Amino acid sequence: MRDALHLGSPAWSIGFVVAAVVAASLVSLTQYAAFPLWLRVLIALSPTVPLAMYLRSISRDTAEIDELALHIRRDAYGFVFCGMIGLFVCVHLLEKAGVMQDFRWSSTQLVLIMFALLIVGAANSSRRFR
Repeated sequence: MRDALHLGSPAWSIGFVVAAVVAASLVSLTQYAAFPLWLRVLIALSPTVPLAMYLRSISRDTAEIDELALHIRRDAYGFVFCGMIGLFVCVHLLEKAGVMQDFRWSSTQLVLIMFALLIVGAANSSRRFR
């Protein structure tokens, strides 16, 4: 399971997390100061560079891992996709039924849910292939 969860370059993933945290704090500061629009856009989009490099390293990483770990990883990604669709449908129907009125997803919630589903999917898939 550890091979299936090893994703891409650790340096780019850490760089993305650091850039996202710094950009989030700077964006919140720009609301109170008179920064030009181009600078606010540049700050908000700055984490996309390490994210793109991280995603690129994930695609190149597939040649280095064995076929079983690659299959477990793809199975886990499919689990995340199906799980998120199911979650979105359920929340939407609960909102329409009046149970969860004015519910809004935060980006942090979505990332944490996807990460939790990835771990559950990788654990389930690796258990199935043993």
